[in-house]
Amino acid sequence: MPRRSFDTATPLPQALLAAPKVPVALPDVPGGEANLLPLSALSGPLRVTFDKWNNTVDGGELTLFWGNDLVESKFWDADMPEDELFILVPVSFLVEGEPRLRYTVKTAQGVTTDSLTLSITIDTTPPLLNRIDPLIFPPEVINAGVTAQWLKDHGDWLTAQVPDYVPIRPGDVIRFYWGDDPTTWGIAGEKTVEPLDIGSPLMIDISGIPIRSHGDGRRFAGYEVIDRAGNVSPSATPVELLVIAQSRILPWPTLQEATGTGQSVSLDPLKATQGVLVRVPTSAVISPSEEIKIVWSGVGSTGQYETSVADPPGSLDFPVPASAVPANFLKTVEVYYQLTAPSSGAISRSPNLHLAVKAVLPVERFSQISCDEAPGGNVLSLSSVPNGCHFSLDEWVFIAPDQKVSAWVEAVDQSDKDFTFEMVNERPVSPSEVSAGIRGISLPRDQLERMKVDESFTVYVTVRFDDAVAPTDFPKLIKTLVD
Repeated sequence: MPRRSFDTATPLPQALLAAPKVPVALPDVPGGEANLLPLSALSGPLRVTFDKWNNTVDGGELTLFWGNDLVESKFWDADMPEDELFILVPVSFLVEGEPRLRYTVKTAQGVTTDSLTLSITIDTTPPLLNRIDPLIFPPEVINAGVTAQWLKDHGDWLTAQVPDYVPIRPGDVIRFYWGDDPTTWGIAGEKTVEPLDIGSPLMIDISGIPIRSHGDGRRFAGYEVIDRAGNVSPSATPVELLVIAQSRILPWPTLQEATGTGQSVSLDPLKATQGVLVRVPTSAVISPSEEIKIVWSGVGSTGQYETSVADPPGSLDFPVPASAVPANFLKTVEVYYQLTAPSSGAISRSPNLHLAVKAVLPVERFSQISCDEAPGGNVLSLSSVPNGCHFSLDEWVFIAPDQKVSAWVEAVDQSDKDFTFEMVNERPVSPSEVSAGIRGISLPRDQLERMKVDESFTVYVTVRFDDAVAPTDFPKLIKTLVD
């Protein structure tokens, strides 16, 4: 295109033009390099574009500078087409660094205006890894391997720490691999470095899916780093790990005394007065060296129980005592077994058996309190108890030491007002009372004298089977007081 001659008169100062643009520059990330060029953009001329400025109708001259070096000038004799507002920067300029780009525009009247400056970043150096530093896995994984239980306990993730490399920048991508040998890899995932990762241990999470897909055995984990520009580090030395991640067949246990089928069953407590028998299914895949532990996960201190003692020895039957039952009335006990490998300490756990424990019905199956001075009939004569009366509670089903007994009387006084008298409150059962029952619960004479004659009074009893549960009502006793 023919060049126009320009007036060389001294121009007046002009406002700065908009900075040049590099469309292929990557979006900035917090803490990352500004206007970073992807590595793929460095293999050919770099396109730099410009916003259209005012007063372009008469043409002009556009000159691009790369630092202090002139890249190219373009000339127009008429209005400048927007699709021509670009300059291609030769590859020879595209070397590592942070060049500053600017341009000038000289109008047909000879007025020259500078632009704002654009700084870009060119990075052609791969991240520098210490190739002898592999991924850092938890000691338990190094010693015992990647087990199915480990993955289950950790949300189906295997976590590793990436050793420090230079430089660590936001936007770096850590690509990690899982393979059958040190040279055959499959991509197991990627992590993008965030600003908050800088200065802290850099952690990655490997999903259990690729781990299981490669099967059990000796497997290898490695990684490489790809910076935001696309430079790829050499691969780090892989870590060799033992993998035992395939799911084992561990059915839930069964309970001999329970009713129902499947994973949710129920238990009538009256069938458990001599304890219950938890059975590990014969279909469970168990190594002869593994320890089996039954866990009865109920409520309170007495409602939980664990045992590794089979009966008979060597069988898959494990007794649970009756004392573990009453704290769980009207609750669900989770029953399972776990297997412990003696060499590694690795633990495998079965699914839970959901055991709904019913209430003791009818309530009359529990002992009813009785009056020592009037053991039979419904009448108590005031004249026959000059020193007050006493009550006894025979031993009951599931009685055990330290259960708490409460007993109280509700009656009507001589003014026709209701009143309550507490005889015992949360009284612990002693070991000797387990076989003899509770004796000597006293109702003093003065309380009897408060009562209205020829009216009934009621004796209530509750037993708390465990401190963590509410008391259970026992059968009440009703007597009529006469002279």
